[in-house]
Amino acid sequence: MYKLVISIVTYNSARVIEKCISSILSQNYNNYKIVVFDNNSSDNTYELIERFKDSRFELIKSDINLGYCGGHNFVINNTSSEYILLVNPDVIMLPNYIHNALNIMDQDSSIGTLCGLLLQNCINDTHCIIDGAGLNLNKDRTFSLRYHNRELGEVDLYTEEVAGADGALPLYRRKMIEDIKINGNFFDSSFFMHKEDWDVSWRSIHRGWKTVFAPQCIAIHPRTFRKDNRENIDDYLKYHSKKNELVVLFSNEYFVNILLDIVFIVCRMFQTLLYTIIFEPRTIRYINYIIKNIHYVYKRRKIILRRSIQKPTLIREIIFRKKYNN
Repeated sequence: MYKLVISIVTYNSARVIEKCISSILSQNYNNYKIVVFDNNSSDNTYELIERFKDSRFELIKSDINLGYCGGHNFVINNTSSEYILLVNPDVIMLPNYIHNALNIMDQDSSIGTLCGLLLQNCINDTHCIIDGAGLNLNKDRTFSLRYHNRELGEVDLYTEEVAGADGALPLYRRKMIEDIKINGNFFDSSFFMHKEDWDVSWRSIHRGWKTVFAPQCIAIHPRTFRKDNRENIDDYLKYHSKKNELVVLFSNEYFVNILLDIVFIVCRMFQTLLYTIIFEPRTIRYINYIIKNIHYVYKRRKIILRRSIQKPTLIREIIFRKKYNN
């Protein structure tokens, strides 16, 4: 049995998928299986992937687009490796990424998730722009990328526990996945995509699992879903991002903590609503989704908090801990 399953979910990813797979095949670790789940791409993504196919490949063509969450859920539920690495098709890993990551995970069974150093680009050794180094949890209960848009030479990076892992390249321990599943699934399929990494970060905190950032695990990730590129992002994806943010908040945070930081949280909600009304009115239906599905959100919340081993004070410690506020 393979120790690691590498799960890639594609959708019209022809422009980037070859470099991604090439970086996997160039790893100095080879006890893995690659499972590519294609979400009914209309370009030649499937054909490009078939060129790489060997005994370690499994290529699945879906008749419908299940999104990031549905695609990865399928792979997770139909494999049994000790670890699973989720890889966005636009990610390029340096050759020692997997070897270094598994070494760290093997040494500490309390680590549920590991994330590496993501760089937006690297013109040369002295001019690399950071995409992310794990996630912060903020007072308004959003997560944000640590050191995002900072130059690599400006910051001191070291292996440390962080609040969460970005969804572009997280390495998960199978035991953690099974421990935090809800209704048999790791990701909530209703999320489709975006903010599912926030939800997993929350749920792993509730169950006492560590998320660790390791700077020796390096990959390139030219992020497309960002503030300065919103006009080029489909309204359907923005809608999911907004509704999922509220589902994550109402499902995972204790009411006492919400009350203590109500100003920050309400300001964030109002800011999002106002921006939506003015600039993205076609996504306003995210409010209707929350209203119509409030019972589902409440049931989800009961499951998560009933199984939580953390007190509200621990959540606040995570928010105010200095090492998360970079």
